[in-house]
Amino acid sequence: MTPLPQHLAELRARLPLLDVPEGKAEALELAAAGDYEPLSRTQLTFPLVLTPASAADLAQMGPAGHHTGRTELERLAGDEELAATAAVELSVLRRR
Repeated sequence: MTPLPQHLAELRARLPLLDVPEGKAEALELAAAGDYEPLSRTQLTFPLVLTPASAADLAQMGPAGHHTGRTELERLAGDEELAATAAVELSVLRRR
């Protein structure tokens, strides 16, 4: 499962989250090519409604969690629920 470039874009506009580069799934498949062969890829996109605390939890799961404290992340998220879009690519690989 890899994020697509539009993954959590609404949160990235408010919180110090890194952008997702184009072609991330392809790069991971290439790195695994010696041991795995790709079988399929499916893009999944779905809406999220997050509390400021949930938005901070998501941010702390990535590199932002190492650079920005939870209190600051919640402050940046604001006081109301946030709408965001999860956009990921599910890659199925088989061991060679």
